[in-house]
Amino acid sequence: MGKKHFLCHVSDIEPNSMKEFKVNDEVILVVNQNNKLRAVSGICTHRSFHLARGILRENSIVCTLHLSEFDLDTGKPNNPPATAPLKVYNLIIDGNDVYITL
Repeated sequence: MGKKHFLCHVSDIEPNSMKEFKVNDEVILVVNQNNKLRAVSGICTHRSFHLARGILRENSIVCTLHLSEFDLDTGKPNNPPATAPLKVYNLIIDGNDVYITL
């Protein structure tokens, strides 16, 4: 397992919202959907657009640049033009603290 990095507090990300973080050189998008936290790479694999500007849907995020949609559990694109998946990260919740391992 990689090094553990503190990201934020659980309470920093409102339900049904998302927030972008930078850890080392990686842009991470943390999504709180129905009080379930998940983390994926924060940059669209199609045109390097920040997904924090995207639209959160049921279990997916839509890139508003060209409307590629990515599954939040697997990172796989559900429709083109993106064909490469997002990286999915392991989050560790310790009380109110949220950590990520890279």
